[in-house]
Amino acid sequence: HVAIRYKNKVVVLSLGSRGCWNLLWETPSGREINSAEFCLSGSWLLIAYGEADGGRFDGFAEMIKLNPTGKYRSQQITLPSYCTLNFSPGGKYLLTENWSDHQYLLWGLLKSDQWGLYGDLSDPGTLRWPGRRQQKLIHIVVFSSCDNYLLTGTLDGAVKIWAQDEQGSWMVRGSEQCDSFVRFVRFSRSGVHALVVDRSSIHILGRDDGGFWSVKGNIPATDVQTADFHPTAEHLIVFWHLGDIRIWEIQRGAEPGGP
Repeated sequence: HVAIRYKNKVVVLSLGSRGCWNLLWETPSGREINSAEFCLSGSWLLIAYGEADGGRFDGFAEMIKLNPTGKYRSQQITLPSYCTLNFSPGGKYLLTENWSDHQYLLWGLLKSDQWGLYGDLSDPGTLRWPGRRQQKLIHIVVFSSCDNYLLTGTLDGAVKIWAQDEQGSWMVRGSEQCDSFVRFVRFSRSGVHALVVDRSSIHILGRDDGGFWSVKGNIPATDVQTADFHPTAEHLIVFWHLGDIRIWEIQRGAEPGGP
């Protein structure tokens, strides 16, 4: 499917068996639309309505489930003030971010394919997370590619990796305290490793067979421009500001070797 967003409507096209694109469905016109996107699996289409106010949006959204015959089922959810909204890689969750208030709301598929507010990441009590309200301000949230793990970073450098158990509760499966605020984080595609970059170091975290995470190594780095994993292998690629590029191979159960 392809979704084409106009100012007041969204048109969805479907690829036919003969390689031609056909009109599958379109929204009624009249309401201003600020975003429209599919989750990666293509099973859900999110259409958000509302007008911008200082970089933030207030309004509501429709979660639309499409099938190849053109039939669809729509559910409306009310969204509080947000700056961005994104599906998780596996399409199980929707994250709305309000940077000015450091509020990260997690929406999820509940029973009977209905979307609902799962909780507030700035208030773990609403997520059935153990412990009292977290006083540290979360400013970065990243899902693993399979949606099974969630990594949060705070302004004072506290990093936690969470996993959801069979009862739906989120439990801490690993943590790391950085020397400064977390600049950015990444999961490897396999979900076995994660990297955390602060002002002075690259922290490599690894997952064991029991699903628990621990620090596998730290790479001193004060001038990193960006770092990421190779899309198909457990290789760490680091770009420095001066144009230097280094690649590490990370072996499971071992610390990263030399570049």
